[in-house]
Amino acid sequence: MDALDADVVISSAWRKAFSLEELESFLRGKGFTGNIIGHTSIRTTPQFRGNEIQDWMNEHGVTKNNIIILDDMGASEMLHLSDRLIQTSLYTGLMDRHVEAALRLFNPSG
Repeated sequence: MDALDADVVISSAWRKAFSLEELESFLRGKGFTGNIIGHTSIRTTPQFRGNEIQDWMNEHGVTKNNIIILDDMGASEMLHLSDRLIQTSLYTGLMDRHVEAALRLFNPSG
């Protein structure tokens, strides 16, 4: 997300199987050059992803208008944050059209 000068917080289910360092190494190997600043909490009880993201936002004083969610999960998983979701594909991953949609979320008139 270099074009946005955005920081990244990992909420992917992958955070349960891999350390933050392993995830960052994987992403860098795919060409990612951004700044990963953390991950959402890992709950012992099932919880919607939107609630986990909201918990992280509350802990760090981040408002809804300052986030973009890039995920292959459906909007129903994101609850009240679904309007900030750019849904990617499990099979193709992040594509140029997803990045363009993310840019529009932060700059709707541009």
